Amino acid sequence: MPEDKPVDDKENEKWITVGGKKIKVESGEEADDKTREALPSARGEKESNTKEAQKSIYKKRLDLIKTPFKPRDEVVFAEYNKSGVISGLDGNKVKIMSEGRMYPISKNDVFLKSELLDGIHWDTMTNVSRVEILKSSNLPTFYNKQNWNNLAPEIRETLLKNVSPAGTTTTTTGTTNPIYNPLNEEKTVSDRIKEEIARQHKDHGADDEKKGKD
Repeated sequence: MPEDKPVDDKENEKWITVGGKKIKVESGEEADDKTREALPSARGEKESNTKEAQKSIYKKRLDLIKTPFKPRDEVVFAEYNKSGVISGLDGNKVKIMSEGRMYPISKNDVFLKSELLDGIHWDTMTNVSRVEILKSSNLPTFYNKQNWNNLAPEIRETLLKNVSPAGTTTTTTGTTNPIYNPLNEEKTVSDRIKEEIARQHKDHGADDEKKGKD
């Protein structure tokens, strides 16, 4: 004999609307419990909007107008987890030397170190973070809708001057030039490349020596 299928009691079903969504209240459940589950925590929402939380958000935007890259430019990529030096260009990608390896990365995901504002590039900031920086620089907040290279040069210069780390100056092109500091003199790109090559040789030598002892 075929098994009897349970008949849905549609007339006694209970539904509530929370935040524009319909939620079914099952038998034995309380509607108030469902409401509390669906509504976000006010504290959680507040914490997600803090300056620190917003800074940690990597906002990916497509088809950015990029500052032209040149060989030997210092850049960051991989959502700020890696840094390196431009070694060449290949269509819509740039070749970056980092930690002894060569990475072909889309230009859209590479940012000049000289354009970073407190370690973050304008093009990956949330609109909330952009507004905060504009306010701190005494600039109109409506600029938060524009990407970096859509901003006027004087706006970029003001942002870099007010938000870049101490010890740097800006030019109208938006690049930063380190001020000489005898206690912490910045190394040239050439010196960094030489150190990187020397480090790689040293690491390989240590590996060979270790293998010889094994």
